[in-house]
Amino acid sequence: AGMTWARASIFYGSDAGKQLLVAAGAPPSVAMVAPPLLLSTFVQVANQPIIRASITIQNPESPYRTVGAAMIGIRESRGIGALWHGTSAGILKTVPKYCVAIFVKDFMEELLEKPAPDAPRSETRLR
Repeated sequence: AGMTWARASIFYGSDAGKQLLVAAGAPPSVAMVAPPLLLSTFVQVANQPIIRASITIQNPESPYRTVGAAMIGIRESRGIGALWHGTSAGILKTVPKYCVAIFVKDFMEELLEKPAPDAPRSETRLR
């Protein structure tokens, strides 16, 4: 569920953000790069405590059995900031991936022929 909201936010938000930036007169390169860059960074920061806790409970020697218990234990033993340990590595890994994915999606949308308005639904799914 964590990645579902993340991907939906990044892809939908990037489309909406690009449209807003283009309407505001932003250069095309800024309108294309800024939304996925900002949104994927936000998503990574928002998800990091869950990711950190999930990694912690994967250790067979972990005293925690649930993500919630791990989050509480991490906070109590190492402080609230420890929940975001590894955020910079996560950002460096995921942000470029989503920026490229959005670029490829936008490029393919421009490259591929748009389906006719009266085309059967099965044909529009292929697009």
